[in-house]
Amino acid sequence: MSSVAWVLLMLLCVSCSPWSFTVQRDTDWPLTGRIIKRHDMVEVDAANAFTVAYPSRVALRCDDVTDGIFDAEILTDYLPTDTSVIVSLLMRSTPYADTVLKVRSPVEMHISTTHTQVLLPDSTITVVAPLPPPGTPFRVQVYTMGRTLRVSVACHDVGIFDVQAPSSEWITVAPAVGQSVRIIDPVILPVGYADRWQTR
Repeated sequence: MSSVAWVLLMLLCVSCSPWSFTVQRDTDWPLTGRIIKRHDMVEVDAANAFTVAYPSRVALRCDDVTDGIFDAEILTDYLPTDTSVIVSLLMRSTPYADTVLKVRSPVEMHISTTHTQVLLPDSTITVVAPLPPPGTPFRVQVYTMGRTLRVSVACHDVGIFDVQAPSSEWITVAPAVGQSVRIIDPVILPVGYADRWQTR
């Protein structure tokens, strides 16, 4: 087999990996998804959306973007009587740290039907941020600039936080036990674009 054919074969194998995918491919800021545990619990059925169910989790990144904004709609069919955590977002970490090193993410955001809780290395903040009725998408925005982290969930300002841990390219979506969430129109934009995005 020629060297060119071998390279093409390897590229094909990588692109067909059940553990990775791309969304927003036709935009200026395509996102790479890395599936952590149980790729059979992740369904990518649109160019701008995917569904992930427990116990799987998906780490997203836009190459070379660390400071900026993560913006997405989340859709889930939680029970109206359920007040437990629906989904968590893990930030300022990497899939390698989460899986191989077993290191807890420096920033964890746990979204329940009534509250959002942000876990930082030195504090825990809980804010009342009720979600809309089941089956209604809600928007999550995470703005990162150096040590500053600003969070909004379902149009509720969760807060602005000072975080010592450095930014990373990754943000991980982790459904809670028994939950399945659909991530719609996710974007990760660098700071200059993120500032304009905030005013939309």
